[in-house]
Parts: sequence; C-alpha cells; structure tokens
Amino acid sequence: MRRRTVEPRLGTEKRALIYRTVLSLLLVALLAACSPKYDWRTVSVGDGRVQAILPGKPETHTRRMQYEGHNLEFTLTGVTVDDTVFALTYVPLPLAMQQNPELAARMAHTVVRSFYQKAGVEPPQQLPDWGTTFEVEGGQAGSAAKVRARAWLRRDALIEAIVTGPAAGFPSREADEFLGAVAADAR
Repeated sequence: MRRRTVEPRLGTEKRALIYRTVLSLLLVALLAACSPKYDWRTVSVGDGRVQAILPGKPETHTRRMQYEGHNLEFTLTGVTVDDTVFALTYVPLPLAMQQNPELAARMAHTVVRSFYQKAGVEPPQQLPDWGTTFEVEGGQAGSAAKVRARAWLRRDALIEAIVTGPAAGFPSREADEFLGAVAADAR
C-alpha cells in the first residue's frame, strides 16, 4: 500500500497576501519603467528667442551683475538630474552694449573664459566660435567635473546652453541631445 502525502493547502488569506504582494511588486516595476530619469520637455526662454528641451520640469533664477559699469541680468533656466545640471542662460544686453559690439564681445568672452577658470584650466588663446560645442574638464581626482556647453552672442543678447556634472558618469548622450536641440534666433 502506498502512502499518500497530503501537502497542507495555503489558506485563503495567505494566498491573497502573496497575490497582493506579487501584484504590488509588478505595479512598482511598471511605474518605474514609466518614470524615465530624463523626462524631456520643450521650453522657451528670452521672450521666445530661444527654444530647447530640458530633461525635467525647469526652475528659473535671475541674478544681476555688473560688467564695466553696465547692469546685466542673467536668467538661468535649468534642471538637475542626479548630479548633473542642464541649463540655459539668457542675458539681454543693455543698449550701450548693443551699440558697442566690441564691449559685448569682451563681456561674452569673459563669461566663456569663466568656464575654464572655474575648472582650474587655462582658457585657450582662441575661444570656441559662437554656437560651437566645447568641453572643459578639471578639478581634483575623485571630484573632477565636466562642462559641455555652447554660447551665442547675438546683437542684443548672450545665450548659453550648459551641461555640467561629475566627469565620472557624465551623461554624454543626453548632453549632446540637449545641446543639439537648442535653437536661438539670429536677431
């Protein structure tokens, strides 16, 4: 005679608990898949003069500065993803700078040189042409940072598109996507 072993059946409550747990885990996995790290959205800055995409809901901050006695208003619109900042800066030029292109160029070149100086890197003699992507990497080992940017000097504004973050793990593909999508009018 054969003996039959009877496995105890799970109670209805235990089965329901396991079922709910499995469903909850699946739901969390689905929600994570639907919440991308880079949630690209179209933005417009400078009264519509610049269109771009940013990887999340942007915040805007304005800072007033002076350059050779002229008041400037730097408006930065940006998003931080992990430790990397994606930002657009728009600086309308005062009338005196619009009427003096050499003064405007000096100010804009000073801003571009500051990217190199902040990274502890000597700026090149020939700065990048307006609208050209450039990259600066510097800092201490373990805390090295990278900046990838483009700058445009227009008759009445300085426009910058900047991605900055830790050199290790820098999101190159996303930085290029952001920088490549910036469109500044030619005024």
